[in-house]
Amino acid sequence: MLDAKPTIFISHSTVFKEQVAVPFRDHIQSLGMNAILVGDMPVPADADSDPETKVDYFLQGADMFVALLTPDDRLQDGEIRSRPNIADEIGRAKSLPLLRRRIQVFRAPGVKVHSNINPTYEPLDISDPAASFPIFERQAIEWGVMPRPGSESAPEPAAGPIGPAEAERSEGHEGDGAAIQAASALAQVRSALLGREEDCDLPPALAIRRAHLAVSTALTAFTSSSVYGVHELNGLYRARAELRLSPEEIRHLFRSVILHLDSDTAPGWYWLRSASAAEVHEMLIELAAADPDTELRAIALNLLARAPRKLARSQVKSLVSAGLDSEEGQIRNATLRLLGAKGDLRLLRDIKAKLGRDSAEAQLEIRARETPVAALKALVADPFSHSENAERILLANPKKLPTSTLREGLASNSYIRTRLLCLRGLERSSRLRRKDLDHLLSDKNAKLRDQAFEIATPS
Repeated sequence: MLDAKPTIFISHSTVFKEQVAVPFRDHIQSLGMNAILVGDMPVPADADSDPETKVDYFLQGADMFVALLTPDDRLQDGEIRSRPNIADEIGRAKSLPLLRRRIQVFRAPGVKVHSNINPTYEPLDISDPAASFPIFERQAIEWGVMPRPGSESAPEPAAGPIGPAEAERSEGHEGDGAAIQAASALAQVRSALLGREEDCDLPPALAIRRAHLAVSTALTAFTSSSVYGVHELNGLYRARAELRLSPEEIRHLFRSVILHLDSDTAPGWYWLRSASAAEVHEMLIELAAADPDTELRAIALNLLARAPRKLARSQVKSLVSAGLDSEEGQIRNATLRLLGAKGDLRLLRDIKAKLGRDSAEAQLEIRARETPVAALKALVADPFSHSENAERILLANPKKLPTSTLREGLASNSYIRTRLLCLRGLERSSRLRRKDLDHLLSDKNAKLRDQAFEIATPS
């Protein structure tokens, strides 16, 4: 909040500023809230004068982010785009713990956004922006930014809203951003505890659990890495029919569900029953990118590596770069698995300085996908090369592998797994000769003998 009022950051283009953005600003201000059009705002007294810092300053003070995707640019192929600054500001908002879950995007028909950001869109009629105001109000109420109809007013300053001038006096926080974030979290708790009529009639024990969830969720926004407890999760699940949780609370419970994914004692998918696969995938990406709990972040990275759903190249690069910077071995290992599963040769070149000897398997897996012949030759040339995933990829299409290299690997002193790979590659592509089998039936390695016997005597 800024100046003790809920604050809405409006991302817009200058082309349609007067026609669309200004009516939005005026309507929001008429509701008793601050509306930020950055270009109209003075440079804050305690902020640098460059535009980037100014944008970040007002984003950190905002309680909600509204993007207006207007038809700003028409490309030669007929595609209509919004201005790039809007995609940039959406990306910045997604990096802030509070705003990342309070982003509302209005889009005019046919407009595409610059980037692979793929939010849920609300309709926008540039000739009648007022038609979108009720949609904005409904969402602002749901997120606790606006009071519900019938309540007296917006959250009072005593509940936590403080402006930049008061932030320096806030104990235990460093600078304006942290203090504003803490104030917003407190407002979120107050909204959860007092702003929902349906919570007023809860039994005392359940009301306490409800309050505990609200506080625990708010804490994760700026200080705590704690995951909601399994015992508490079960208590909420038993009373699930009586509870209505906010999106922030559902995401907080999602952390517990993922951390205890292999356990039968942590119910929680119930709360995500209306979420799409894309939404769950996006939540996993958030956990993998920067969750403060090391184990949870590593689990999310591993799940993304195994998931059949594709990641945008920019997402893979961001996750891998951040993960390789971590000093936690658990996160680095999970990041290398993600690199092997979703990376490409271009990414390997981009992050070359961050790769160590522990990345050999991941690099081999990527090469098996993109340059299978070179990957096979590397396996044959290095007796200690080994990657189960690379072998699986190579065997998925063995006809692409050169016969001469397969025979060389089969007859060499390569690692036993490489010899077995070459044997299976020749057999699956119908290039295995009888004399190869006869030779292997007397090989000194028992695994090769057994494999050759199974091939020579099919059931």
